Amino acid sequence: MTGRRGELLGARYAAVTVSVLALVTIIAFETMAVSTAMPKVTQDLGAGAAYGLAFSLMFTGQLLGIALAGALAALRGPVLTLWSGATLFAIGSCVAGLAMDFAVLLLGRLVAGIGAGLALVAIYVVIGAAYPIAVRPRVFAWVASAWVLPSIIGPLVAAAMTQAWGWRSVFLIIAPLTALASLGITRAGRLLATGPGPQYRDDVGSDAAAPTLSLRRVTGYGLLMTVGAALFQAGTSLPGLPFAALLGAPVAGLALLAWAVPPLMPPGTLRMRRGQPSVMMARFLLMASFNGTVAFAPLMLFTHMDLDLLTTGILLTLASLGWSVGSFVQSRPALANRGPDLIWTGTILLVVTTGWFLVGDLLGAGTWWLGACLALIGLAMGLAVTATSVLALELAPRGGHAAASASVQVADVLGSVIGIAVATAAYAVATTTTLAEELTFPLVWAITTVLAALCLPTARRTAPDPDRAADPAAGRAAGQAPTVSAAAAGTEPAHPGAPRKRPARRR
Repeated sequence: MTGRRGELLGARYAAVTVSVLALVTIIAFETMAVSTAMPKVTQDLGAGAAYGLAFSLMFTGQLLGIALAGALAALRGPVLTLWSGATLFAIGSCVAGLAMDFAVLLLGRLVAGIGAGLALVAIYVVIGAAYPIAVRPRVFAWVASAWVLPSIIGPLVAAAMTQAWGWRSVFLIIAPLTALASLGITRAGRLLATGPGPQYRDDVGSDAAAPTLSLRRVTGYGLLMTVGAALFQAGTSLPGLPFAALLGAPVAGLALLAWAVPPLMPPGTLRMRRGQPSVMMARFLLMASFNGTVAFAPLMLFTHMDLDLLTTGILLTLASLGWSVGSFVQSRPALANRGPDLIWTGTILLVVTTGWFLVGDLLGAGTWWLGACLALIGLAMGLAVTATSVLALELAPRGGHAAASASVQVADVLGSVIGIAVATAAYAVATTTTLAEELTFPLVWAITTVLAALCLPTARRTAPDPDRAADPAAGRAAGQAPTVSAAAAGTEPAHPGAPRKRPARRR
């Protein structure tokens, strides 16, 4: 264990490890810790029922950034993608911090989301290309902790900054921090150029071949996906729209998503095919449930329970602590190769504890009950979501790390968008109808509990099909043409950005 830790922070990997973790930490700060400042932003800029858009529009921007990043990282390598993403993320945060009305703040969140999407996919590709398989669970545990650290101290810091200097400071601090965190990106390029190349598992069946889409097609699907997500959010988050738009926008958005998302995911994701496709579907549903809950928890604590921002931040911190513990547990050597079991266990725990959160709100339970539920919700996510990150790369075929990384992020962000949008729709309905005020937030928690429960069937299918993995002819038996990965054929570069080899000419 000590050797693995030393390897990650040794002379070869230290700069890259620190830079990757720092960038993830900063992105997590704006994504998660800003939740504490949002009730104040809502008061100052008059967000009203569109409150959820401040969260979901950032995720919408990430969708487009992710779709572009997967193709760009495969063609050009992740370094340029990472630079571009960090720059856009900083610019968007500044726009949000300087906004004088809610629409401009939403624009800033959208731009920051595009940058975050580019950066996160590039980071995953760097991890897949630079680090050996044996240490990746620890790398992803550290990445999960990098998400958790700002979630632990971030709500408290954001609350203190909001009270001392106003909510704008929470956004404006992002740009200088991003600049400092990007210092190790250059080292990442040198490491990828001189490294041995990415490692892959040899027991992935032939039917798991990575999708091969041109940059033009990926861009087209990414734009359609982004528009679809935006339409779905508009119909669920803007109750002031005409009735025809309220009905038509979500339907049109779902239709576009159904058209654009499947080509960007492993084949069989919607059918919950065993292995990597079910890993992606589980990730989608887990993130939908969690983000729908966490986006509205601070608003409930601040407005209905009359807690101050600092106390609200402390309660949100408990969810982050739970996530950190869960991600640490899944990285233990005793749980190596137990990813499917971890996903199943985490899913069950998420269903139960989100349901407890609902019951506690209905019964008027004290802050101790809600805090304990949030901690257990975080524990469930730390176990299950971190395990999906490890499995997604482990089950990728040769040459498939960029595609797998992009698919993970699409599932991650699209799940967040859909979860928050559905929760926002429930909140909007509750606040614009005659529904009793005490039932407003329980309706939201009921929706997020159902989303968690929908993950149970796919969580049981995340292990690869042993017959397909053991027998390359299984794909042919199922009626699928045999495939050979680009790396095996000699056309895939040893690492992203390396020169491509031309196939040998037949004589």
